[in-house]
Order: sequence, then structure tokens, then C-alpha cells
Amino acid sequence: MIVALTGGVGCGKSTVLKHFSELGWSVLDADQICHDIYSSQCAEVKSHFEARWGVGSVDDGSGNIDRKRVADIVFSNSEELDWLNSFFHPLIWNYASLASQSHEYVMFDVPLLLEAGWDSGFDAIVGVWSTIKKQDKRLEKRGWSSNEIQRRIKSQYTSNHKLEHADYGLINNDDSNDLKEQCIYLNNQLRII
Repeated sequence: MIVALTGGVGCGKSTVLKHFSELGWSVLDADQICHDIYSSQCAEVKSHFEARWGVGSVDDGSGNIDRKRVADIVFSNSEELDWLNSFFHPLIWNYASLASQSHEYVMFDVPLLLEAGWDSGFDAIVGVWSTIKKQDKRLEKRGWSSNEIQRRIKSQYTSNHKLEHADYGLINNDDSNDLKEQCIYLNNQLRII
């Protein structure tokens, strides 16, 4: 069984993954896969970025990809974000497909599941939802500016939209024990499908 997990930025997807990992699931994180691709410093990745944005436009000075500079480019221009997503999505999907073949229960965190059109091919979709106020507080704790928070939130479908398109929903507005209890209940439901 492979279950997709989605939700808005700062809604608690990483916490849900942690709980499901503790419950015996294999967990994958699309954002982490992206980070791994960035940190691998694959020459092919860098050459694609430089072809798109110019030589040195994504270099942090040490020859590495400057993720902050890339974020500044893509979160201020929807066409550039679309291009980046079209580049990364096949790489992420291939990685996840390979990883999921060796585990019975897999939860795959895909923040842009609906935006990427990946909402088919999973046994179920779980949406995590929080109020905007809770999202803002969590993202501020990450050190994000108000402007950065708004740019990121506006670049995705709303948490309401993601929850509406999910088969199951988790509400993450209370303490962590409440979310953990929801995860335990959902784990039991998913294992009898």
C-alpha cells in the first residue's frame, strides 16, 4: 500500500511522517528527495539550472547550487516554479517508485501532490490541515519572514483545497498528542483496506 500525504506548508506533514514511521511505515519525503538531489551536486542538475537561469546564477560561490537563490527565482515567478517542478517531479517520482517496491506500507509526503497532478496512482490520499494562523506561527519558528511565508503559501493550493481532495484528513491545530492519536486511528483504518 502506498499512501500520499499532502497539505499546506507548515501544516505538520513532517510530524505525521514521524508518527507513521513509529507505527512501522516506510516514509518518503518529496522535499527531502529534492534536498538530496541538490546536495548531490549532480553536474546534470546544475547544468540544467545554469541553462535556464544563466551561468553562475545559482552558484553559491563554492560551486554548489544556491538553494536560496533558486527559491528567490521560482517563488517570485510562477513560470519558473512550473519549470522547476517539471524538472524535479519525474526525478522524485522515480525515486519514490523504486523505494516503495520493497515495503508493504509506504507513506509518501508530496506537498505539491495536486499541483503536480499526482493524485492518481496511490491507494489513498491523506491531507493535513491547519489554520493559516498556526501555519504562520510554525513557519516563523523556522526563521521565515512574513514575506517569505506569504510567497510560499501563495505558490500552492490552499490547505482547504488539499483537504477537500483527500480521502482522509488530519487536523493539526491542537497539541502533538492529538495529532498522534489521529495518526494511530488512521493507521488502523488504512491497514484494513
